[in-house]
Amino acid sequence: MKKRETHQRSQKAAHRESAYELNGVAVWARALNDAVSEEEVLRSFLPKIFNELEAESLYLATDDGRGHQRVRARVERNREVEIITGGETVSSTHGMLARAPARFDNLTHELAPDEVAGALLCPAAQSALVLPLVIGGKLTGALVASSSHIASFKSEDETVACVAADMLAATLERINLSEQARRAREQEAEARRHAELIEELNSAARSTLDLDRILLHAIDALAHALPASFIVLRSVSFGVPEKVLRAWTTGHDRPPLEVHAPVSKQERAVYSEQRPVFLEDLRAERGASSDLVPLAERLGARSVYFAPVVYGGQVLASLGLVESDAMRRWTADEQMLLVQVAETIAPLILNAQLHARLRTYIEDLLTLLKLAGEVTTETDLDRSLRASLDAWAKIAGADASVILRWDEETKLLRLATSKHLPTALLERYTRGVTLSDSVLGLAAEKRVGVIVDLASEARFAELYSAVRWSGLRGAWATPITGVNNKLLGVLVTFARNVAEVAASEQRLADLFTRPVALAMQNLEWARESRQSAQSAKTMQESLHSSQSHKTEFMSIMSHELRTPLNAIIGYAQMLLDGFSGELNEQQRADVRTVLDSADRLLRMVEDTLDLARMEQERFPVYMDTVAFDEVIQRAVSGVRGAADVKGLDIKTIIAEDAPAIRTDPERVRQILTNLLSNAVKFTETGFVQVSVEPAEAGSVQISVTDTGAGLDVAAFPQLFEEFRQADTSNTRAYSGTGLGLAVSKRLVQRLGGNIGVTSTPGEGSTFWFRLPPEIPGADS
Repeated sequence: MKKRETHQRSQKAAHRESAYELNGVAVWARALNDAVSEEEVLRSFLPKIFNELEAESLYLATDDGRGHQRVRARVERNREVEIITGGETVSSTHGMLARAPARFDNLTHELAPDEVAGALLCPAAQSALVLPLVIGGKLTGALVASSSHIASFKSEDETVACVAADMLAATLERINLSEQARRAREQEAEARRHAELIEELNSAARSTLDLDRILLHAIDALAHALPASFIVLRSVSFGVPEKVLRAWTTGHDRPPLEVHAPVSKQERAVYSEQRPVFLEDLRAERGASSDLVPLAERLGARSVYFAPVVYGGQVLASLGLVESDAMRRWTADEQMLLVQVAETIAPLILNAQLHARLRTYIEDLLTLLKLAGEVTTETDLDRSLRASLDAWAKIAGADASVILRWDEETKLLRLATSKHLPTALLERYTRGVTLSDSVLGLAAEKRVGVIVDLASEARFAELYSAVRWSGLRGAWATPITGVNNKLLGVLVTFARNVAEVAASEQRLADLFTRPVALAMQNLEWARESRQSAQSAKTMQESLHSSQSHKTEFMSIMSHELRTPLNAIIGYAQMLLDGFSGELNEQQRADVRTVLDSADRLLRMVEDTLDLARMEQERFPVYMDTVAFDEVIQRAVSGVRGAADVKGLDIKTIIAEDAPAIRTDPERVRQILTNLLSNAVKFTETGFVQVSVEPAEAGSVQISVTDTGAGLDVAAFPQLFEEFRQADTSNTRAYSGTGLGLAVSKRLVQRLGGNIGVTSTPGEGSTFWFRLPPEIPGADS
């Protein structure tokens, strides 16, 4: 009976103890469930386990991802949790850990010395509980309680420790996953902010071609995303980084600092290898490179990160972050953002640079071309060449430059103008150099741009000796050529650095030699023009004198011929009229032949006299209203006899709406007579027609149409020249001097009109002339 009561009391005590333990586990679970960080878990939970086990030390080790367990925290007699960073490690396969979960009552007897993980035990440890932290079958850590007494831990302690280890493993995994999720959300939000920043930068920069505004957008974007003491930018011109960089203070609306800071050897990789460069401690490295001193002194720089701004394989600039207060190592995300900003602004900077350069180039070229176009003297040429060289030196960033002119007589290239040229070189080019010169000669003879390193070869030694004390080393020669690739001179650019010249840069140099070539050619043409003008003036005076003599001779001869011709015509007419008795048919035919020949000769004399008068501008016209029927009748009567002989019909058509015009009726008759004479002469059968019809603006067109042989179009240009006929051969079928059409053209022009012809070979011709309503300046 007593034994049964004792057993029942023991069971009740065990139940109370189990309930107590379960209640403790529930408290642990609530505490762990409320914890939000690893440190909070360790500081609140490890002391509870430590107290429950009554251990001398409690160690927590966590997996380091490389097959080892690293000490993370410990609790000792003072019951305070020590969080350990960079603690000792124990292999996950170590003898003591490999047996977990395990309870050791006497470590000295149960484990070999090399199996005891001293880093996880208290000093002189004899008893130990080793519990694994396992998640998903993977060892993620170990919980080790130890004591310096033998058999300090009971099976109940082992059970409690196992439960605690499982709860701790689950809680740490929960917090780890939560932390990963939080970091992922933060990274996603950061990436989204970065993407929005890049898009905002793109959008803002696309709205302008102003380089300064584009840079300000980039600086603002970086300042909001990557706080730093300074954001710096170094531009690159013609492949060479500038010696001055600009530094913006973030968060301040003021212009950037201009810092004279040559490119250090550490920074050169940004431009030569097109990769970012990070200098963690500038103060430690400044002793190795004096070029870092300006950054350290002017900006107080401690840490620097430079990223290249690259587009199309060409470095346009470098963009950097400067930390002045302390050393700083930018994170991978921050470095990536800087690189992304650099990549984003690269095409924008290139577009802005090209736009600005193009605008400057065009303005400069227009100015230079205007100056070159005005060159007529040596003074003009000197002004134009100096302006061209100033513009080119600014664009090319030249340390020294010169334009040389080719002297065709001496076969030398001589100094025309220069900028910052060393004295020795100035004297050399003033004397002149031949085409055997190692640099200029090659450019001049090949007609191509040449760039050389003067210190690289012995053949450049003479030229290098003239410039080396000025620090010059690179020479770039571009030929100046004119019409038909004629050599006019050479443009030479000197620099302290030797850089490759891109094809686009050589084309730019060729473009800037155009105004120089134009100026040189204009001077040469001006000289030739003055010489030609003097020769032309002399020739004109001689020609005018000769023409005057010819005209005077023609006028005198015409007057002298008219008197006997009029006598011949008069006496021939008297013979035909029977004043000397009746003539037989043969005699009458002979006299008529004489009369016709004299008439033709008189008309020729009249035409010649008219030409002479017109050339001497002594040809008056008299303006009156033209009666077309009367004028046509008089003209037709002059050719009626010749037309009757050939049996030609002469028709006249005057349009009813033909307007009245005021001109010289006698000259109209003379023109018509000439055109009718030609029509009758060159028409064997058919008819000749005279028509009058209205033309535009109140003018009148008078046409003479025939059914003769017609004319070839190729003969039109010569028809109205003096002493010309369509058929100029020695065996031509029709006689005549060819003056009629020339005189008619002069007369029509004198009356303010114009004359022309339409014709088809074999179908006849139409000669027409148009006359205006009145003749300005004519006597009424």
